Amino acid sequence: VAVTIAALIWMLRPWSSRPLLVAWAVTDYQSPLIPLNEFALRDVQTISQATGFTLGSTREEIAASNLQTQGGFENFFAGTLGRLEDPILVVYVSAHGASRSDGGYLLVSESSTDPGTGYPVRRVIEQMARCPVKRKLLLLDATRLGGQLALGMLGNDFVEHVQRDFESVTKTLPDEGSSFWILVSSG
Repeated sequence: VAVTIAALIWMLRPWSSRPLLVAWAVTDYQSPLIPLNEFALRDVQTISQATGFTLGSTREEIAASNLQTQGGFENFFAGTLGRLEDPILVVYVSAHGASRSDGGYLLVSESSTDPGTGYPVRRVIEQMARCPVKRKLLLLDATRLGGQLALGMLGNDFVEHVQRDFESVTKTLPDEGSSFWILVSSG
């Protein structure tokens, strides 16, 4: 814990410009089998009120309501991220994290009982890694759904998939003075 706090302090120490913050929550799940993501909107509002950040909703016209869907995730991670030129980027996503044997997924509003209908966390990590921003922090508040038989999961290895994907993706990146960190809150 102390190392994580020290790393965050180093990363977010005063810079010549303010870090860009993009924060959103997936709350409008269409399937009644996917539990509510309680407190998510309040968390996003609290984070968005933090001082020292430039909010993403005022730049690039990132609308949080459009980031609930598979298409919204794809537009942001595959499109918007590639155009950012800020020195520091913090992305906060609150969504249910689920897994199958082939990977971890962030459940989006139209996700069904198959976790694979969510947005692949590996794709999130790959796009964050390719983003031209030099210092990147991805905060995943991916509420860990335990074994959810209704979703076809006897167990949930979401966090393990995040770790494996992060290690796999970042080991192939050239070291060009940039840094990329992920913190996962899953409980």
